[in-house]
Amino acid sequence: MGWDTSKLRYTIVVAPLKSKDDEELRKIPLEVLKQRKEDRLKVKTRNGEVNIFINNFKMEEAINELDWALGFWKKERVAIPTSNPKKCEACEYKGLCDYFKNGQQF
Repeated sequence: MGWDTSKLRYTIVVAPLKSKDDEELRKIPLEVLKQRKEDRLKVKTRNGEVNIFINNFKMEEAINELDWALGFWKKERVAIPTSNPKKCEACEYKGLCDYFKNGQQF
């Protein structure tokens, strides 16, 4: 639509599952506004620590990342194993994953 997105930023908030309905999470945008120069923040809530990743918005990168993620969910590509084995330990699909079951190195 022609809007200037050069100053646009977006956040990814990683919070404990028990924080799902936590009103404190609604305050996080205010924390981001206060810390404009940071690219990562940690906020303590009563339900645990919340990690906030702040990114500059770039349209082409956003479209590429979205297409990449949707490619898996639309069965247009196979899953790509993570290079971080700690993520595998917590993954709900590890019982179905050939890489995890076979103990392969990433």
